Amino acid sequence: MNYSAIIIDDEKNAIDTIEILLNNQFKQITICAKAKRIEEAVEAILRDKPDIVFLDIELKEGSGFEIAERTKDVPYQLIFTTAYPNFAINAFKVNATDYLLKPIDSEEFNTAVRKAIHQIDVERINTSNKEKSNDNQRIELPTNDGIVYLSPDEIIRVEADSNYTRIYTNDEKVLLLSKTLKEIELKLKHENFIRVHKSHIINLLFLAKYIKGDGGIVILKNKEQIPVSRAKKDELVSKLKSISG
Repeated sequence: MNYSAIIIDDEKNAIDTIEILLNNQFKQITICAKAKRIEEAVEAILRDKPDIVFLDIELKEGSGFEIAERTKDVPYQLIFTTAYPNFAINAFKVNATDYLLKPIDSEEFNTAVRKAIHQIDVERINTSNKEKSNDNQRIELPTNDGIVYLSPDEIIRVEADSNYTRIYTNDEKVLLLSKTLKEIELKLKHENFIRVHKSHIINLLFLAKYIKGDGGIVILKNKEQIPVSRAKKDELVSKLKSISG
């Protein structure tokens, strides 16, 4: 597997040391950014979403703990590097993977990085298993003829029809449900479903094109055109950006 890392330190020698250690022992780790200042460090983490962050605690313009706090929603493995042993307790309070004292010992460095890689691998496996579970999770839908069970990838789109809802499937069937679109939306918890209009939910697996406009139009793979409301435009654009990476 491949991994990405960001090195944050206000001393060039410290950055160079970590880079050399990584290049010598961990060819599978790519350094995607280096930073010396708090703002550029935060920006790099939020932008690149690295697997591992090497973070100095005592920076000239502040504390590395500020960076950790401001980027806590990004799921990276945090390895503190510092010349001061008295920050260890606080470091592990923010769930640091390890705490290395300068000058960095190569064996301790290798142990810390291997620990981080192991944790990343475990989380990737868990995420993959969860996604597979979601993909295989069948959705229970009450139709006028009884209960129908569909997997998420069978549903192309959902459309409101007064107090009823129509579900269009990939085998060209149309199911009529005596439920409102809001009620059906609560059942469609899979990440590929998005409400693009007060009357429409689409499955992004079947999206062929998005045409920008006041709200815009989505064109599905079956050539259907679905309007996008102005209120839902930003959410759709954000979702498409996250999917495309």
